[in-house]
Amino acid sequence: MNEEMWDVIVVGGGPAGLTTAIMCANRMLKTLVLEGGKWGGLPATMYPNKVIPNYPGFPEGITGIELVRRWLRHVRDNEYVIMKRERVVKIEKGGIVKTEDNEYHGKTVVIATGTRPRELGIPGEAMFNRGDKGVYYYVTHREKFIDNVVLVVGGGDTAVDAALDLVDLAKEIYIIHRRDRSRAIDENVKKMEKSKNIKIMLNT
Repeated sequence: MNEEMWDVIVVGGGPAGLTTAIMCANRMLKTLVLEGGKWGGLPATMYPNKVIPNYPGFPEGITGIELVRRWLRHVRDNEYVIMKRERVVKIEKGGIVKTEDNEYHGKTVVIATGTRPRELGIPGEAMFNRGDKGVYYYVTHREKFIDNVVLVVGGGDTAVDAALDLVDLAKEIYIIHRRDRSRAIDENVKKMEKSKNIKIMLNT
């Protein structure tokens, strides 16, 4: 058991968790950041190579992985922050945070565990969404989709981004959306509509 008292313990090393650590460090608060997975959250796992066109301060855009690298450099260069790759399994009253290997004590605990892709919950989905069996929730290895027919379910930014990311690799792409129009940013919707390789199925 580690009985050192931290001013702040941040659970989660994604955008919110790293931003919290930076803000706490600016106030000279001794801060511990715990992350059981990949540092950087969704930008690192879902779209590391995607150019984010509208992030403040980067008018030319910046990729998800480069943005994460900058966040991590900002955090690691600060003497008030310690980052540990440990999965939190329990949080108790009194600021007690237990991981698989240790126990930590903090005056304040910030839960910044972020979000995860939403599953459809349809029959057969669970049989194919593990181990490269054909159901994916984000694109990380584009080469897996070369010359394949791809079905994208959704009409938001993530769905449209995935379709555009694969448009030059996939044999054909179908994008299915339950509403009558896409909710993605207009610029990307126009690109999708102009593509001869993407078939859009609305109200489906």
